[in-house]
Amino acid sequence: MEWAKGADLASGAAVTVGTDGNYFDITGTTTITSFSTMTAGMVIMLQFDGALIVTHNATSLVLQNAVNLVTVAGDILILMSEGAGNWREIGRRLTTGPWARKGADIASATALVLGGDGDYFHVTGTTTITSVGTRPAGNVITLEFDGALTLTYNATTLILQGSVNLATAAGDMITLVSEGAGNWRELSRRLAAAATSLITLLKS
Repeated sequence: MEWAKGADLASGAAVTVGTDGNYFDITGTTTITSFSTMTAGMVIMLQFDGALIVTHNATSLVLQNAVNLVTVAGDILILMSEGAGNWREIGRRLTTGPWARKGADIASATALVLGGDGDYFHVTGTTTITSVGTRPAGNVITLEFDGALTLTYNATTLILQGSVNLATAAGDMITLVSEGAGNWRELSRRLAAAATSLITLLKS
């Protein structure tokens, strides 16, 4: 496919796609919730010049993992028109990697509520966590704990390594994959104490 650079597009709630190309820079920092109607099958590439939010919508703006995209300068998003003002993501290239997009800090709670602004979160506070908010199956998140709390194992909703609770310390990290319907499975963990011990060993 050949790309033709069009004039820059200003970010806005409803972005009007130009007809002078199929590759556009998006300027500004205004949250985007929709794009104008184009012929079904048309593909556009958007390069963001700064930080903004592209808002997922299950019909009109279908994004990867059904999660909003929080951009930084240099991020690229490729969309395909499905007609009638509806668009679907078919690719992206993020300047900071495919997963490590930092969201706002999350306060620990019995039912941990995930933000829609990333997939890597600091968890503050010391409240025991027994469940994690719903995300589409296959969505991966990483949590870094700022202090001591308990992440409670559950055979269905929060499957942890060794089928035991995780007692965290500051700096501990865990990566979870969603199995849908509010169910999560641990993929990996990095414990701060173990990492420190390894560094000490390597230096000795």
